[in-house]
Amino acid sequence: MSIGDRDSDCPPSPPGALGDPYDGTTEEEEAVEETQVGGRAGGEGEEEEAAPGPPELPDLLSGKRILLHASLSAHERRSLQRLIVAWNGSVVADDASEVDFVIANHGWDESFDEVLVGSPAVVFVRPRWLLESLRRGALAPPQPFAIAP
Repeated sequence: MSIGDRDSDCPPSPPGALGDPYDGTTEEEEAVEETQVGGRAGGEGEEEEAAPGPPELPDLLSGKRILLHASLSAHERRSLQRLIVAWNGSVVADDASEVDFVIANHGWDESFDEVLVGSPAVVFVRPRWLLESLRRGALAPPQPFAIAP
């Protein structure tokens, strides 16, 4: 009996039984779904509604340059930065020459005097000012959240 005879006497193995991930075939499927212009698949006349995306956020902080003071924890800084960017504001570096708002967690600091030199109209506020502004959908008056010398 030869090796070839032995193979023909054995029942065939079920697909994938020998660890073959291709189930004994190396043929690639040739049926490729055509995509029409606009990203829709299917034949002519088929209407497919686009899935609604997240709602557009208003540009509440558009053009506003905001400095996040070192008194904020890393978690607070990250959370506030995400909100500022999402609402189209800019987070500026500590050495920025022009700043509209400084968000800090404590009272007046000597470093605030340095910021005032480059940005005399800067407003120093607590983090709740930003949260209240976002809740209202408009900039909240800074006075209740202001940090003054």
